[in-house]
Amino acid sequence: MATVVCPGCGLPRGESEIEKPCPVCASAPALKAVRTRDKTAEPDPTAGMAADASELHTPRPLTGEPRSRWALVGAVAFAAGTLCGVGGVLGFQSLDRAKAKPDEPEVAEKRPEPAPPTKVAPPAKIEVAPMPHEPVPELLPFGPDSDLDPDVKVVQIQPPGLLTTHAINMPADVYSVPVMTKGEHVVLKGKVKSLRVHGLDAGAMLDASDLEAATIIVTGKIDGRSTLKLKAPNGAVNLSAKVDGRSDVTINAPGGDVVFTGQTTPTRDGSKIDNGSTVTITARTVVFKGDIAGTDTRVSVTLTRNALLRVGAVTGKAVVEYKSLVAGWAVVDVSVGSVAPTATFRKLE
Repeated sequence: MATVVCPGCGLPRGESEIEKPCPVCASAPALKAVRTRDKTAEPDPTAGMAADASELHTPRPLTGEPRSRWALVGAVAFAAGTLCGVGGVLGFQSLDRAKAKPDEPEVAEKRPEPAPPTKVAPPAKIEVAPMPHEPVPELLPFGPDSDLDPDVKVVQIQPPGLLTTHAINMPADVYSVPVMTKGEHVVLKGKVKSLRVHGLDAGAMLDASDLEAATIIVTGKIDGRSTLKLKAPNGAVNLSAKVDGRSDVTINAPGGDVVFTGQTTPTRDGSKIDNGSTVTITARTVVFKGDIAGTDTRVSVTLTRNALLRVGAVTGKAVVEYKSLVAGWAVVDVSVGSVAPTATFRKLE
């Protein structure tokens, strides 16, 4: 008789009992088995599997182990795995953030500093010229006044057309006269140690013929029909600028020295006397380093005892005359440079 295998527990059963429930596992009746040639049943591939499809993935507990314990072990393992995964992800993210932070001190120091903003230069300030003003230059004393260091007092000039007279009796002081122009007229009387004149122009007149000075320094040009009168009985008079434009200069220094200090060159006038000007001098020593030139220009020199006269050059139609203060006095030393054929250099008896 053929046999079949119970699909639930694998119990061999006779073919006559195929439609009856299995006495061991109470499984449902199995289908009719296929007979084998050797009258033995072929192995069932579903042997040992659950009869219900819902139990296919349910782990089968070991003999004697309760199902709940295995469930607890699985839950603990799942939780541990989840925690490890989350921790690993957070760890990698923290490393990435540490590398990418630009605000960290060590990272920020490596970043190049931004270039400062370009400053736009303010518009150039236009300088406005001050009102016309003639400064009084600071001059150094010379000759007998080399140790002079008092305060300099400036003579006040009145408006053109008014005569200003200054009576001075301060032999230890220095008086300075600023540039005079436009017909200004100043008279100085008395006595000072040093007088400084900074120039005359446009018909100005400075009369210091009654002011006795130990030293007189004239630094500015005498021009434009101006008049200058000076007195230094035993002192030194130095003129460094040009006498021009039909001006008139008179110097009375019978025991002193008069020097026109500016030498004339092709590019510089120096203390040249020119253009119809007149210069009259009485002194012991007279030196002209500048040329005497022009038409109607006249220089008259009166020499005292033990005198010396030096003239650089006489050009144009200029006239230079000299004589002794007292008739019969011998002239010690007189010399002259070049004299043009049209010019005159002569001694008066």
